[in-house]
Formats: sequence, structure tokens, C-alpha cells
Amino acid sequence: MPTWPSTLPVAAVSGYGFEPVDPVVRTAMESGPKRARRQFTQTTATLNVRWLFDQTQMAAFESFHQNDINDGAGWFDYPFLNGQGKNVVPARFAKMFKANLIGIDPARWEVLGELEIKNRPVAS
Repeated sequence: MPTWPSTLPVAAVSGYGFEPVDPVVRTAMESGPKRARRQFTQTTATLNVRWLFDQTQMAAFESFHQNDINDGAGWFDYPFLNGQGKNVVPARFAKMFKANLIGIDPARWEVLGELEIKNRPVAS
């Protein structure tokens, strides 16, 4: 599996956040409280990320995205930060990234992405 290039920074703190998929399904009853049950034992989470790249890093990111992970369709190992600290997890793009030019001389890029991650580490 491809790995996030070491030449690229990890996501910036601003804009970083994740939302686990709800594994519980709830069923309304004719009377009384809803019935709830766990539908999945392993779920994914959506990870919102924001990267700040210089021109060289932007070129490396575009190459990685297109050539190594098939325009975002393929899984890759990505450093993920949550309550368990920093761990490497499988990730893929949930949708196409968005790039904004934020500086011209030298060129600076802000790239916004939404990743789908699996195997989110949690304490047992």
C-alpha cells in the first residue's frame, strides 16, 4: 500500500477533525423507546484535513494523488491523530481535493481534503 510521502507535511491543526460513522441502527417501535442495536463492529471515519504546501510540495502531492493512489481511489497509509496519539491508518480520498493558491511569490497552496479512514485506534 502506498504511504503518505515523507516530503509532504501532515495536516494543519486548523481545519483538522474527524467524525466516526454511527454503527448503531435505531428502530422506532409502536410504543415505547426506540430499539437500538450495533450494525457494524468496524466502521470508517471521515477525516477533514487542510494542508499548506509550497510549489514543490504541491507538485509532489499532485503526482502522489494521480499516480500512486489512482486519483484518490486507492488506499494509502496516512498519519492520524486522535485520543490514542499519532498512528498510521489506511485512508483514501472520500471526494476530490480542493486547492487554493494563497501566495504567489513564492507560490503557496492551501489544499482541503476529506479522507475516509479505517482501523481508527481506540483504547480497549
